[in-house]
Amino acid sequence: MAKMAVLGAGVMGTSIAYRFSLSGWEVLVVEPNPSQRERSKESVISLAADGIRQSKVTEPQGVRSVNNVEYLETLSQLPQAIDLIVECVPEDTDLKFKVLKEAEALDPKVLTTSSASISVNLLAKYLDHPERFLGLHFLDPNLESKVVEVVRGGLTSETTLKAVLSYITSIGIESSTILDSPGFASSRLEIALALEAMRMVEESVSTPQDIDRLITHAFGHVVGPLMQSDMLGLDVRLETAIRLQESLGERFRPPQLLIDMVQQGRLGKKCGEGFYRWS
Repeated sequence: MAKMAVLGAGVMGTSIAYRFSLSGWEVLVVEPNPSQRERSKESVISLAADGIRQSKVTEPQGVRSVNNVEYLETLSQLPQAIDLIVECVPEDTDLKFKVLKEAEALDPKVLTTSSASISVNLLAKYLDHPERFLGLHFLDPNLESKVVEVVRGGLTSETTLKAVLSYITSIGIESSTILDSPGFASSRLEIALALEAMRMVEESVSTPQDIDRLITHAFGHVVGPLMQSDMLGLDVRLETAIRLQESLGERFRPPQLLIDMVQQGRLGKKCGEGFYRWS
């Protein structure tokens, strides 16, 4: 059985763990926070139950997806030389440097970051084997997206790229490969729409519900930009906007509304309130 590890059991890390476990991978999730570990365990069980109820997966598949996930407290508990490690810690460059360096010492076949905004080349600068490193950007924590963005760094080897593409194929989704650049491709496109939708709310042009309804029905999006921002986390959205503003200019300046909501603790689904109320 193929084996992978997810470092960080937040919304995205939990979703990635579930995707791989559902496809038969043995998944090890490293999360030092006990309460976050429990929330992640509950989320995996809930995802499996929802999949069975909606006939998206069979009952044996759902049971397997739960049983294939094991939770660990520290990186040191991971085995050496596993197939894949996906780093999913918060968008803090220093934290990612530390975690990736520790993970590299375990000699995985492939080491990846799920970052939506931090340069793969920047993170690779402090690794001993940058040829084994790239970005693996899952676009939707709600499991609706059928594609993952594979971000190739300047030193990523062809062997590493081929291995990752085969891993992605094994979990039944498509991939798009791009070269490392600020915000990659998906984040730049996605956040441009989300920030403009937020400005429209800020200017009282319309409500979050009506803006999202227009986007989903008129343009075929599975979920609207404001609901998606809530699901991702408005703090994550703000961090990404600030990074893109620094590298690409004022077109990515975050609206004051977003800044205010984050300061007020209205971070979206994970806190119960954002542009929507979640209960």
